[in-house]
Amino acid sequence: MRELIDRLRKRAKDDQACADNSKVIVEALADQMRLFDNREGHNVYAVRMAVDHRSSVERDTRYAADLTEAADRIEELEAELGGWAPIDTAPRDGTIIDLWHVDGYRVPDTWWDEEDGIWTCMFEPEDLTHWRPLPSAPA
Repeated sequence: MRELIDRLRKRAKDDQACADNSKVIVEALADQMRLFDNREGHNVYAVRMAVDHRSSVERDTRYAADLTEAADRIEELEAELGGWAPIDTAPRDGTIIDLWHVDGYRVPDTWWDEEDGIWTCMFEPEDLTHWRPLPSAPA
């Protein structure tokens, strides 16, 4: 699942880069669009290019937002279903959870101590990379 999330985030980044590039092109062709709007002499190719890129800005920005939202939702669902999620999404309301240490092991039954602003496991915060809810009890 992590690979899918990473691909979605990469595609979102690529789509946003395309949108940003198209926006620069639209801005560069703004003078030609003004000439066209005023029915003055204009470069037909430049106007067609500006119109095409204007729609690309909107489309690619929407794609990037949708892909980012999808990746975020997959991470949330994964956490709800017992998968590991990035530590910055962990609950900080006293909920008991499991954490993952950068050295490759699980840190069980930990919670965020709001008063002290630390995880109760006593590890350095930068050494904790992921979290997940506690597994369900056996039926």
